[in-house]
Amino acid sequence: MYPESLPEDVVNLYANSLEELYPGCLPKDRMEILDLNGLKKLYVESLPKRVSELYLNSLNVLNPGSLSQQIGDLYIMSVTQIMPGYLPKGFNCKRINANENIKRQLEKLMIESEEYYKQLEEERNLAKAM
Repeated sequence: MYPESLPEDVVNLYANSLEELYPGCLPKDRMEILDLNGLKKLYVESLPKRVSELYLNSLNVLNPGSLSQQIGDLYIMSVTQIMPGYLPKGFNCKRINANENIKRQLEKLMIESEEYYKQLEEERNLAKAM
Protein backbone atom coordinates (compact mmCIF):
# COMPACT_ATOMS: atom_id res chain seq x y z
CA MET A 1 0.00 0.00 0.00
CA TYR A 2 1.74 3.13 -1.21
CA PRO A 3 1.36 6.48 0.52
CA GLU A 4 -0.38 7.97 -2.52
CA SER A 5 -3.20 5.46 -1.96
CA LEU A 6 -3.75 6.50 1.67
CA PRO A 7 -7.03 8.25 2.47
CA GLU A 8 -6.86 12.04 2.43
CA ASP A 9 -7.68 12.27 6.15
CA VAL A 10 -4.61 10.18 7.00
CA VAL A 11 -2.42 12.41 4.87
CA ASN A 12 -4.00 15.45 6.49
CA LEU A 13 -3.37 14.01 9.98
CA TYR A 14 0.32 13.70 9.12
CA ALA A 15 0.53 17.15 7.54
CA ASN A 16 -1.44 18.77 10.35
CA SER A 17 0.80 17.16 12.96
CA LEU A 18 3.89 18.60 11.31
CA GLU A 19 2.25 22.00 10.88
CA GLU A 20 1.18 22.10 14.52
CA LEU A 21 4.68 21.32 15.77
CA TYR A 22 6.56 23.31 13.15
CA PRO A 23 4.37 26.02 11.62
CA GLY A 24 5.33 26.81 8.05
CA CYS A 25 7.47 23.70 7.55
CA LEU A 26 5.29 22.37 4.73
CA PRO A 27 4.45 24.09 1.46
CA LYS A 28 0.99 25.61 1.17
CA ASP A 29 -0.13 22.74 -1.05
CA ARG A 30 0.41 20.04 1.58
CA MET A 31 -0.78 17.29 -0.71
CA GLU A 32 2.54 17.66 -2.53
CA ILE A 33 3.96 15.61 0.34
CA LEU A 34 2.83 12.56 -1.64
CA ASP A 35 5.39 13.28 -4.35
CA LEU A 36 7.68 10.38 -3.48
CA ASN A 37 10.30 11.19 -6.10
CA GLY A 38 11.03 14.54 -4.51
CA LEU A 39 10.16 13.60 -0.93
CA LYS A 40 13.64 12.96 0.46
CA LYS A 41 15.26 15.90 -1.30
CA LEU A 42 12.52 18.51 -0.98
CA TYR A 43 10.78 17.79 2.29
CA VAL A 44 13.21 15.96 4.53
CA GLU A 45 15.88 18.59 3.91
CA SER A 46 13.43 21.42 4.59
CA LEU A 47 11.95 19.97 7.79
CA PRO A 48 13.51 20.63 11.19
CA LYS A 49 16.43 18.29 11.84
CA ARG A 50 14.75 16.16 14.52
CA VAL A 51 11.65 15.52 12.41
CA SER A 52 13.74 14.53 9.40
CA GLU A 53 15.94 12.28 11.56
CA LEU A 54 12.94 10.41 12.94
CA TYR A 55 11.48 10.10 9.46
CA LEU A 56 14.70 8.84 7.89
CA ASN A 57 15.32 6.49 10.82
CA SER A 58 11.91 4.95 10.31
CA LEU A 59 12.74 4.38 6.64
CA ASN A 60 16.09 2.86 7.52
CA VAL A 61 14.48 0.45 9.97
CA LEU A 62 12.73 -1.16 7.04
CA ASN A 63 15.06 -0.79 4.08
CA PRO A 64 17.94 1.68 4.06
CA GLY A 65 17.62 4.20 1.26
CA SER A 66 14.23 2.88 0.22
CA LEU A 67 11.18 4.90 -0.71
CA SER A 68 8.93 1.99 -1.52
CA GLN A 69 5.89 0.13 -0.26
CA GLN A 70 7.45 -0.16 3.19
CA ILE A 71 7.12 3.58 3.74
CA GLY A 72 3.36 3.29 3.42
CA ASP A 73 3.25 0.21 5.64
CA LEU A 74 5.27 1.89 8.39
CA TYR A 75 3.15 5.02 8.20
CA ILE A 76 -0.10 3.04 8.41
CA MET A 77 1.26 1.07 11.35
CA SER A 78 2.31 4.32 13.05
CA VAL A 79 -1.20 5.73 12.73
CA THR A 80 -2.79 2.51 14.01
CA GLN A 81 -0.42 2.50 17.01
CA ILE A 82 -1.11 6.14 17.88
CA MET A 83 -4.84 6.19 17.12
CA PRO A 84 -6.32 2.67 17.31
CA GLY A 85 -9.47 2.40 15.24
CA TYR A 86 -8.70 5.57 13.30
CA LEU A 87 -8.15 3.79 9.98
CA PRO A 88 -10.71 1.60 8.19
CA LYS A 89 -10.49 -2.14 8.89
CA GLY A 90 -8.84 -2.68 5.48
CA PHE A 91 -5.66 -1.19 6.93
CA ASN A 92 -4.94 -4.14 9.19
CA CYS A 93 -1.15 -4.30 8.76
CA LYS A 94 -1.14 -8.09 9.19
CA ARG A 95 2.09 -8.45 7.25
CA ILE A 96 3.95 -5.77 9.16
CA ASN A 97 2.54 -6.82 12.54
CA ALA A 98 4.18 -10.20 12.03
CA ASN A 99 7.62 -8.60 11.97
CA GLU A 100 8.70 -8.20 15.60
CA ASN A 101 11.93 -6.42 14.73
CA ILE A 102 10.08 -3.64 12.94
CA LYS A 103 7.62 -3.36 15.82
CA ARG A 104 10.47 -3.02 18.33
CA GLN A 105 12.20 -0.40 16.21
CA LEU A 106 8.97 1.54 15.76
CA GLU A 107 8.29 1.46 19.50
CA LYS A 108 11.80 2.79 20.12
CA LEU A 109 11.24 5.62 17.63
CA MET A 110 7.89 6.45 19.21
CA ILE A 111 9.48 6.61 22.68
CA GLU A 112 12.27 8.85 21.34
CA SER A 113 9.68 11.04 19.67
CA GLU A 114 7.57 11.27 22.83
CA GLU A 115 10.63 12.24 24.87
CA TYR A 116 11.53 14.90 22.31
CA TYR A 117 8.02 16.38 22.34
CA LYS A 118 8.07 16.50 26.16
CA GLN A 119 11.40 18.33 26.02
CA LEU A 120 10.04 20.71 23.38
CA GLU A 121 6.98 21.44 25.52
CA GLU A 122 9.18 22.12 28.55
CA GLU A 123 11.29 24.52 26.49
CA ARG A 124 8.17 26.30 25.23
CA ASN A 125 6.80 26.64 28.77
CA LEU A 126 10.14 27.96 29.99
CA ALA A 127 10.26 30.49 27.15
CA LYS A 128 6.71 31.64 27.99
CA ALA A 129 7.63 32.07 31.66
CA MET A 130 10.51 34.41 30.82
